[in-house]
Amino acid sequence: MGTGKGQYQYTGQLRYLSIHPGFDTKVERPFPVTVIAHFQFVKAAFLLGVAALLQFVPDAIHSMPLLPFFLYIAAHGRNTHGLLLPVAGIFVGYVGYGLWRLKPWARRSLIASTALMLIVWGHRFFVDHMDGVVTLRTPHEQQAVAMVLFLDAVVFLYMVAYDDIPRAFGKRK
Repeated sequence: MGTGKGQYQYTGQLRYLSIHPGFDTKVERPFPVTVIAHFQFVKAAFLLGVAALLQFVPDAIHSMPLLPFFLYIAAHGRNTHGLLLPVAGIFVGYVGYGLWRLKPWARRSLIASTALMLIVWGHRFFVDHMDGVVTLRTPHEQQAVAMVLFLDAVVFLYMVAYDDIPRAFGKRK
């Protein structure tokens, strides 16, 4: 009682809050940020693994029917060829590391990239609809894009709207 700190349980994590302004203690990483960081690490490992595989077996992408589907999701909806695949893998891993360490630049980067993807796909669907063109022809394309857009929307909304995010990434309300 004499420490001036209270404890409360929030989404399964113990937090220590100071009742004195300006003396906030370190906030632990929110669980969803941990999940997103792990997802970034898995995507990076997958992208780098596929880049290594394609370096030694260039026709591997054609012999595995679901590999382009997973590659499209892991590459964040981008068609990456050649040198861009390992660069995308390194970037995704670096953003995951920044999220793990609660770096503000990683949050901004993730918000910007997910917002950009939502805007680009929204624009593409709108323009194609106005021209009477079917954007996604195969079920694999439809599933891949739906998965990318769903994940991007969830990550974007969480990183922008969740209450603990500004405090966890070092911003004061």
